[in-house]
Amino acid sequence: MLINLYSGARAADDDGHRALLRAEYGQAELTASSWSLMPPAERNIRYRRGKKAVYSYKDGLSVLNGDAEWQRPGDFFKAAHEACLYLNYEDQHSCDRIGRFDWQGQQLAEFDSAGFQSYFGEQVVVLDQYSESRSWGVFDLQGQEWLRVPQRLGDCFTDSYLFFGPGNGADYEVYAVASRQRLGSLRVAGRLLTALQGRGGRLLVMDAEGIHQLDGLQLRLLHRFSQEVDLQDAEARAWQDENRLYLTFNHLGKNDSWLYGVPQQGGAPVEELHWNSGWRFSHAPYQVDYHVGSRNYLPLQRQGLLADDAALCWTPDEPLTPALFDADLSPQREVSQMPSATKGKHGYRLRIRDSSVNRAVRTAAFELGRLLGECCSGAFNSDWPQISDRKFDGHFAIDICCDETPSDFERDYLPGMLRYFREDGGLSPAGSRASLQPLELRWLPAGADN
Repeated sequence: MLINLYSGARAADDDGHRALLRAEYGQAELTASSWSLMPPAERNIRYRRGKKAVYSYKDGLSVLNGDAEWQRPGDFFKAAHEACLYLNYEDQHSCDRIGRFDWQGQQLAEFDSAGFQSYFGEQVVVLDQYSESRSWGVFDLQGQEWLRVPQRLGDCFTDSYLFFGPGNGADYEVYAVASRQRLGSLRVAGRLLTALQGRGGRLLVMDAEGIHQLDGLQLRLLHRFSQEVDLQDAEARAWQDENRLYLTFNHLGKNDSWLYGVPQQGGAPVEELHWNSGWRFSHAPYQVDYHVGSRNYLPLQRQGLLADDAALCWTPDEPLTPALFDADLSPQREVSQMPSATKGKHGYRLRIRDSSVNRAVRTAAFELGRLLGECCSGAFNSDWPQISDRKFDGHFAIDICCDETPSDFERDYLPGMLRYFREDGGLSPAGSRASLQPLELRWLPAGADN
C-alpha cells in the first residue's frame, strides 16, 4: 500500500496493534487494506521496537522503556537498537557530542560529533570525520578508537565486517569487527552499493553485477541484474524482516527504482520489484530501520517535488509486486483544465466523488501533489527544467462531492497543503510571474453536477 503525506511519512509507529505513519501536518492510521488521514500527533516518532520507543519534541526527546519514560531536553536522535541508543547533544562547553545510552538513561560512552554517513551499530561505531580529515574513525562501544581509514566512495559497514573501498587498486579491504583484524581483500564489480547482515550471520552485498552472499572472502552470486548497474549517483538501502532481506537502489535525478527481497532461508528465488512511477526512496536525518512492528515502511518522495512524501508499506508475507503501489484512492476523480483570465493560460479543477470524505480529501491531496510537480517551479521542485506545463496561471479549484460532513481537520488539510508549498516550498507557476493563489475549495453533495 502507498501512503501519501506531505512533509513527512518517514517514521512509523507500529506496536503490533495500531499502525501509524507520522508527518508534520497529519498522520495515517493503517488497517489491513486501507488507511485514514488523521490530525498530526503532538510528538513525532523516531524509533519503535516493541515497548521501546523514542519520540521528538521541539525542545528535545522523550525515551520510553516499557512503562518508564525519561527526557533529554535539546537532544537529537541518531540511532537505536535493542540494547542501546545514540543521541546527539551539546556538552557543558557547547561542543557537539554523541552519546551511547542504555534504555534506562545511563550514558555508556561518548564520541565526538560526526557527519551524517556515520554508522552506529550494536557492536561497532564508525564516525564520518570527513570535515576534519576525510577519514573514518572506527570505535568500540566504550568509545575507544581502534582504526582510522581514509574515506572512499563505496565504503560499507555491518556489525561483523567493515568494507573499505579501493584507493588506487581494485580490491576492498575487509576488517572483522570481533577480532579488529584485517581479513584480506575482496574484489567486486565496480563498487559496493550496500551490505546487510542477516539473521544467523548471513552476509549479503550488492555491487554493479548483482546481489551476492559473502562466504569467507568469496562472493556467491544470488541474483544477477539484467544489466550492470551504472554506479554514478547510485544510492542504496538495506534492511530485513523475519522472512526476507531487502536491498533497494535508485539513481539521483532518475525515475527508475528497484527493490529486491532475498529469503532469509536459502533456496527460494529472489523477488524483484522495479518501478518508474515517479516515486523514489528518500533520506531520513538519522539511522532508520525500515521494518517496524508488523510492516515494512520504505520512505518515498515524489520525483522532483521535495516534501511530497509517501511510504510503501507491506507485511513480511506480502509478495513484492506492483500491487504494493495501490494508494487506495477514490475511483471517481476528474482532473481538468479550467479557463483563465490570462490569455493562453489555464487553471486546474479537481472533482472527487466518494462515500468517504476522508478518502476524497487524501485523493485530492495526491492529485494536487502530482500537479504541483508538473506545473510549478521553486525551491521545492528540484526537476524544474523538466516541468511539463508552463501555461498554469496559479489557480487550483477542488470539489469534494460527498454526503459525509468533513471534520475541521479535513476541511483545513488541502488549503494548508497548498499554503505550505507556496510559503515554505517557494513554489509558483513555472514560466510566469504569477503566484499560487489560495485554494478554491467546495464541499458538495454526492450527486452534484456543477
